[in-house]
Amino acid sequence: MRKLLFSILFTITLLPISFETSCQTYYSGEQGQKLDWALFYLNTEYVDSVNSEKLAEEAVKAIVGQLDPYSSYQTKAELDSQQSRDKGHSYVGIGINFFQLEDTVFVTNVVPFGPASKAGVQLGDKLISASGQSLVSISQQRVVDILRGEKDSSVEVELYRGKQRIRIDIVRDQIPLVEIPSAYLVEEDIGYIKVNNFTTNTLSKFTDSLQSLGASGAKQLIIDLRGNPGGLVKSAVALSDLFLEEGKLLLYTEGHSMERVDHVSKTSEDGATERIVLLIDKNTASASEIFSGALQDWDRALVLGQESYGKGLVQQSYLLGDGSAIRLTIGRYYTPAGRFIQRPSIGGKFINKSIDYGQARGGFTSQISVPDSLIEYSLSKRRLIGGGGITPDIHVAADSTFISVAFNQLSYDVQLYGLCQKILSDHRHSLLKANISIDAFSQSAEASSLLWSVLQDQVIDLELELSNYEKQRSALLTQMKAWIAAGLWGNNAYYKIINQEDASFRRAVSEIKKQETFRRIGLRY
Repeated sequence: MRKLLFSILFTITLLPISFETSCQTYYSGEQGQKLDWALFYLNTEYVDSVNSEKLAEEAVKAIVGQLDPYSSYQTKAELDSQQSRDKGHSYVGIGINFFQLEDTVFVTNVVPFGPASKAGVQLGDKLISASGQSLVSISQQRVVDILRGEKDSSVEVELYRGKQRIRIDIVRDQIPLVEIPSAYLVEEDIGYIKVNNFTTNTLSKFTDSLQSLGASGAKQLIIDLRGNPGGLVKSAVALSDLFLEEGKLLLYTEGHSMERVDHVSKTSEDGATERIVLLIDKNTASASEIFSGALQDWDRALVLGQESYGKGLVQQSYLLGDGSAIRLTIGRYYTPAGRFIQRPSIGGKFINKSIDYGQARGGFTSQISVPDSLIEYSLSKRRLIGGGGITPDIHVAADSTFISVAFNQLSYDVQLYGLCQKILSDHRHSLLKANISIDAFSQSAEASSLLWSVLQDQVIDLELELSNYEKQRSALLTQMKAWIAAGLWGNNAYYKIINQEDASFRRAVSEIKKQETFRRIGLRY
């Protein structure tokens, strides 16, 4: 047992990020023996029997917990999940989103090219059973458990489409993350691409979207990184390479036991896109900040929004012999101009920069007076604000219209999403038959009147305070139209409608049209 415990806890199999089978063993020395003996005596001498595996796991957690917020212990399941996300896979299932309304499961989204899509499942279908098990009047988690399963396993789904009852066989598979949920032409020469995360698939999907927009006439580009938590660094580096000429430093990493590694662009020439605006916010992190920092340092893009998160540490997972791993911080990320992305912290809590954005006339942050310690420069010596994270060139206060506690409470109380799904179920065919466009639907006073009437009835039926909803009428109608549009035309329709009410997006569209703004800041295109 003593040898087993020693093997589990202190013989660490070091593998590269790809987790190849070749390895090297490492002897932990006297300190490792101390912990090994402690576990040995607990196992052999303690008054009660102990769970050696659990003790070893807790010991590793405690040790790693003394380091930094990003170093952690990973169970085998957690490690497998991380590797799956990095590859662009989120789970094994049939590839749908659903909503339960009056005990009925409505299909609200079908993942393009996923198992359900291939089998012929459509938006608005009502699921009755799966593999002979009823999906009516059961919990949401139970529905999920029934629909998910092993890869390549089959599930027979029974559903209603209109008045027709249909049985469909679906073969479960890995369901990819949606790296690019939206890409559309905002105006005749302005494209928009939303990037949700960085996986092995992000570059190819982004490139496809960019080429499609270019073919439609887009010359200027808005890239939306808001809420993007990051992902694979190599994916962010590859995306940066798309917009910078060959030989440009994109990022470098170094640490105590890690020599400096430079990541340099390899493309022969810059892409055809002219002016670029990057949208960021407080949840833009890690790989997203690497991409933003590279384009900002090379004066290639106008960064607009709020300060990013500030995560600039390199993590790598090391196997522990039983399938679990420790994910350790091994180095730091630096932008091409040498800016350290990691936001400083004390006791695990971030230190705010205390920037007075009220000094920024028109939001231009170059006008803000900050301590010398926060002043940094781009590679062309353009003044930037450092101190961790990415500070935008133009600050736009966060828009809380659809994320405020009050709005969310109203939406929850009135079951707004479910109401929209019911409207879709009742009126889908008539809306599509009318051949109305997304823009026309968004601006339609008739649609607004209909939706508001249905919402009022719901508020009254649930005995809620109507005056509270009247105060938020515009935002509620926008949200309803966006959800309904997504059900009719897909994700692009959702973002087209939501973005119309978004302050940062509207400012981005305004500024990308102005050559003088880019010249004033000192950006090239």
